[in-house]
Amino acid sequence: MRLRHLCVPLLAAMIVLCAGCAGSARIGKFADSGSHPGDIVLLSDGLAEHVQFSADGVRTSGFGAIAAVTVVRAASARPVLVDYRFVFLNRAGEIVQPVMDWTIIRLEPGRTTELRARAPRDSARDARLEIRWAR
Repeated sequence: MRLRHLCVPLLAAMIVLCAGCAGSARIGKFADSGSHPGDIVLLSDGLAEHVQFSADGVRTSGFGAIAAVTVVRAASARPVLVDYRFVFLNRAGEIVQPVMDWTIIRLEPGRTTELRARAPRDSARDARLEIRWAR
């Protein structure tokens, strides 16, 4: 009888902990091929047909220097080389300096990749992703 009283709270605690862990691992839906969320800026022609983005776009979280994350994948049957950077914005929509350097990444077919960055200053409140063909 005593064991039964312990099982229910332990099971409830495990469910709560697992639900909290699943948030970062869940990918969700992707935008239709050829389209992208408004907070993602494509700086190269033809890129939309080769890269797919999470329908959620760029997500931000945290206090102080916020973090930005988005999920991408190659939409083609071959690997795709791109440069990306996050640009952080303050409450007025102005760019927070310094702007992140470009980072090159190889997107593999059939694999999702999380792109992450932390804002350079506490004044950042939002972010957008800029992406182009690798140079």
